[in-house]
Amino acid sequence: MLQVRYVEDIYCDYLHDCHQANKRLTDDDWMWYGRELHHIEIPNCNGGIHHPLNSQHLTTYQHWVAGVLQSEMLGKQCFAFVPKDVLPGWIETLRLKWAGIHNRKIAKNRTPNPNRGKPTKEQSEERSRKVSKKLGNPIILTTPQGQVLRYDSIKLACRIHSLHPGHLREVAQGKRQQHKGYSAKYLPT
Repeated sequence: MLQVRYVEDIYCDYLHDCHQANKRLTDDDWMWYGRELHHIEIPNCNGGIHHPLNSQHLTTYQHWVAGVLQSEMLGKQCFAFVPKDVLPGWIETLRLKWAGIHNRKIAKNRTPNPNRGKPTKEQSEERSRKVSKKLGNPIILTTPQGQVLRYDSIKLACRIHSLHPGHLREVAQGKRQQHKGYSAKYLPT
């Protein structure tokens, strides 16, 4: 006869087995395997307290398994981090299920951030100016159109005009005539 086991039964039996096995662990064993406090009935994410009736010490691996089983039992993700491909197959399937559901809920509730992505050209130039004041020597850059511009560093000029810093540095040192039509000279410091 086939016996059907519910997740609650598997979870309770697992915690009992861990409790029995962990009685034999020494302090050195706990240092080796890691010692984490698992909230049994009310998870930490629901405001579970560190009370002897609601907590049990588990090794790191046992805590990962218990968190995945608890997620399946309570119907929501109850684990913060469980690495990929370290759990047995069917528990790994549950981990992926609850991690995916959790990630979709976060993405659904996230408000779009208008400032997310690449900074504007002004923001990029301002940041580059701040960085270049700490780094580099000032240069005079002559564009292919003949426009003469002053920059605080080669890096800043290269960012703004999409040039290669090494090549423009060689131009400023006199080792090259020009780079993409641009010429450069260091300003005396």
